[in-house]
Amino acid sequence: MVLGSRSFAWLAVLLALGCGRAPARSSADATRSPSAIGEAPALGPDQVSLGALRASCRSVRASELEAEQPLTNVDCSIERLTRRLKAEALAAGGDVIVARRCRVRGGSRLAVECSAGAAASAGLGGLPAASELPAPSPDRVADLDEPDPLAADDILLRFLPSSFVASREDEARAPSAPPRAYDRVADLAQLPLVDAELGQLSARCEACDERSLRHALRVGAGRLGASEIAEARCFREQSGPRCVAIAGGPWSY
Repeated sequence: MVLGSRSFAWLAVLLALGCGRAPARSSADATRSPSAIGEAPALGPDQVSLGALRASCRSVRASELEAEQPLTNVDCSIERLTRRLKAEALAAGGDVIVARRCRVRGGSRLAVECSAGAAASAGLGGLPAASELPAPSPDRVADLDEPDPLAADDILLRFLPSSFVASREDEARAPSAPPRAYDRVADLAQLPLVDAELGQLSARCEACDERSLRHALRVGAGRLGASEIAEARCFREQSGPRCVAIAGGPWSY
């Protein structure tokens, strides 16, 4: 029996998948990132499905951060859920997500649901390593700042307002500044004298690294409308690592 090149490509994919099971990621795979995962409108003839993916979140009000909230809900967005789907596809051994669909529902809280299929391409040589990618794109920068999007459900954020914020009347205690993207939140050694201390942010998890927690602090500060975090420090508790920082912003906040 003679097999063509197309048949050999399919055979290689099937062997790699281990009859439907996702292959274990090698140490080389650890250098690859969600930004390298492609998107396609439908499963192509040279792709094999690895299964369905789903992700959802429900936004929280800034005032609700006085109790611990998962990072996924603090930063509930299509962009975050898409990165999560790509991270799940990567973990399953895929190199593309197909037929991505997202639904946003309004109301008192924003709810976002996204779904897609994970797929592996045959005969394309797999994903490029992170070091092989061109100059950093916004998606690649997100990879560097948040190396593991799958940890977002496990990272818990909490905000303890300062007397500057808490002295306001209850209905005005929620930050008046609009939310901002995390990359517009500075990470400073000290709070500038010209800015006010809005409160203390805390991020903790059971099993994640310091970089993920410091990223979460910037995300939480941005959700509050803060312009910077300062004096960040990280330590380990019995339940796992924790990072804390001061959230700061203009006195006109």
